[in-house]
Amino acid sequence: GRLVLYRATGPAPHPVRNPADERDDGALGWDGVCPQLEVVRVAGHHLALLDPPYVDEIAAHLSRALAERAPSP
Repeated sequence: GRLVLYRATGPAPHPVRNPADERDDGALGWDGVCPQLEVVRVAGHHLALLDPPYVDEIAAHLSRALAERAPSP
């Protein structure tokens, strides 16, 4: 099925940063197992995505994506 990956554009802050987790591929390897993958890049670092304004951007995108796929009455 369809999968949306919200990907932070910035590096994680130092205390949670793990160089082993830093990858160059935009899909972080998920495209190999999810052929219907949509990658949405969101400004900010990994932990910041849980706070405004980043979470608002994610919520807006997710609302649009769900509305597009909702069955018609």
